[in-house]
Amino acid sequence: MGVGSGGLLLKRDGSSAPISFSFNTQMRGLSDDRRVSGSRSMGPFRWSEASGFENLEIPLGAFDADAWGISSNGANVAGQVDFGPVKRAAVWSVAGLAQLLPDSTLQTNKALAVAVNSAGWVVGSRYGTLPSHPQARDYATLWADGVAYELESLIQAGPSAVMVSATAINDRGQIVGQGSVNGSSCLIRLDPL
Repeated sequence: MGVGSGGLLLKRDGSSAPISFSFNTQMRGLSDDRRVSGSRSMGPFRWSEASGFENLEIPLGAFDADAWGISSNGANVAGQVDFGPVKRAAVWSVAGLAQLLPDSTLQTNKALAVAVNSAGWVVGSRYGTLPSHPQARDYATLWADGVAYELESLIQAGPSAVMVSATAINDRGQIVGQGSVNGSSCLIRLDPL
């Protein structure tokens, strides 16, 4: 356990409230209802002014876990569970329980979920190989309704796009990430049809 430290929650009205946290605390996500997600020495958490720190589950057999993004309604938290040589993407429910996200035909041992919307759609990346592409690389991934999709496979028309990471998703289903189009590196926004 890290040594405790303190900080202040600064409010718009000019008031503040003390916050206790351990060193190595990282806050990574912020919901519309002002809840925060992140990780600290005791594992992943969700925090609110009313409830304080809520520890999120580290699944049985895992060494550790990290929380990243939080949905706009504060119900879902995206992140990663560390099983040693295998790192799995996960999403935590409003009850703080972890659900490991599914694999697809991508052969991987490293996946990270970084953002989640209020519908529970999660985005991130996975590193590995596909049967049609035996050279390992990063693949931007969408997990929706119990299925993992390589995002570039969902692009229906236009230039040849390679998506290596997805970094955000909003409640409209729009996704932003990084990749390349016709061989040139770029930022990409995908809009659902």
